[in-house]
Amino acid sequence: MPRPRTILPRLPEKTDSGVPEFPCGPRGIETRMVRQMLPILLVITPLALLLAGLLRGADGLVSAAIGLVLAFANLWASAFMMERAARISPQMLMAAAMMGFIGRLVILTGIVLLLSLVPFVDVPTLVVVLAATHIVLVVGETLVVGADDRARDRERVLRHAPERNVA
Repeated sequence: MPRPRTILPRLPEKTDSGVPEFPCGPRGIETRMVRQMLPILLVITPLALLLAGLLRGADGLVSAAIGLVLAFANLWASAFMMERAARISPQMLMAAAMMGFIGRLVILTGIVLLLSLVPFVDVPTLVVVLAATHIVLVVGETLVVGADDRARDRERVLRHAPERNVA
């Protein structure tokens, strides 16, 4: 079956080190995790905005919205970087995960420090929403992806069950 034509260059079957490529691209785990974040984000966004608005007023509402956007952007950037690094080698994946974490943490800290200079940003609300959103999205996406994998494994076992000879 011929491969569909794309504008992206075709990646090798194995990396230069001889290690088979990680499953990246549209079907890679990182992309799956980002897609799984969106429904969770849609559920927690109104709750976070309502709670921040009620507890901290209009400044809290704006700060919560900024925190939600920063958290999702950070996790999306993480998935993007790791997926690209996984195409190169396992060592590059590990380096991207660690250095990317440190780099994104420095960038988020800088953004929060800059936003603290803006008069209508409530920094405590921003930081709490930013941290809580990270935790909820990571735990939620891990549970969803894990449940998908377990369901796929069960289907695979059931599909091959009739082939087993029970004698």
